[in-house]
Amino acid sequence: MLIAMISLLPPAYGRLIANVTHDNVELLVLGMMYASALSCLLVDAWRHRRVHPAFAIGSALVIASNQLTYFAQTYTP
Repeated sequence: MLIAMISLLPPAYGRLIANVTHDNVELLVLGMMYASALSCLLVDAWRHRRVHPAFAIGSALVIASNQLTYFAQTYTP
């Protein structure tokens, strides 16, 4: 459920960043998504002394899908 919630955060992060600046909003949202997923992985590793495989795979998929979305939006042939 935590990974599902993290996957819904890009629009919220985009609105939050757009209120402050209009430069490189996409890259800042990607950075915040990386930070969200990696901080959850670090907390899981710290608490349980290991990362649950489902949590690691889910985080990797969320990061990959956001990265691919960014590439699809910025690609100009």
